[in-house]
Amino acid sequence: MKKICLSLLCFLLTALAACTSAFPPNTNIPHLTESFEKEVTVSIIDHREFILNGDKEPWFEGIIRSGFGIPMSLERPEPYKEQSFAAYLASLTKGAFEESGGKVNVVEIPMGTDADTSINILSQDKRPALLGIMRKSRYDLGSAPEYEYDFRFIVVGKNGRKIVDKTFANLEIDITPVNNYNIMHNNWNIQYHNLNYMITEIYVQILNNVLNDPEIGTALQELKN
Repeated sequence: MKKICLSLLCFLLTALAACTSAFPPNTNIPHLTESFEKEVTVSIIDHREFILNGDKEPWFEGIIRSGFGIPMSLERPEPYKEQSFAAYLASLTKGAFEESGGKVNVVEIPMGTDADTSINILSQDKRPALLGIMRKSRYDLGSAPEYEYDFRFIVVGKNGRKIVDKTFANLEIDITPVNNYNIMHNNWNIQYHNLNYMITEIYVQILNNVLNDPEIGTALQELKN
């Protein structure tokens, strides 16, 4: 696939600084290959160093660069504006379970909370849970776009027992957009939307890999018993 071309984005975002058009909820969500008709709790906790030390806001996802290499952050429009990125990923995960027939309770746990404490919090409602610890997640959409991530996902039984604990991490070099969204469209408002859609599809691909991983999938099916 063709490499992302984003040299016009500095001008684009300047023109769109005041635009806050709605970003449709669950425009794209991950998909479970097996049905999951059960109640489950989902929580994703931000452990990114630049969030914990206050260098970036909790909504921060990454940067785009102008033709001169100047970095800029892209904040999502309403209804996700100022929502934490961890909460946004949890909403995508929730959509996958609900589409598969599940009933989902999303629990927001304070950033930096360790895994054991988080499991104790989640086990209080006596429901199985999927806990995500986001240690790294940051895109850099310049001339050579990349996305680095490091997620630890834990499937927890309703008694608080860890069924599986697995890390998904990689540095994706020269990430390419799914061609459904043409970011060079003549309409600037559509361009702004399409960039958000494109980035969301990157996350959806990662979450698809997580939810349909053989070990995670087996653990999720165990929760149904």
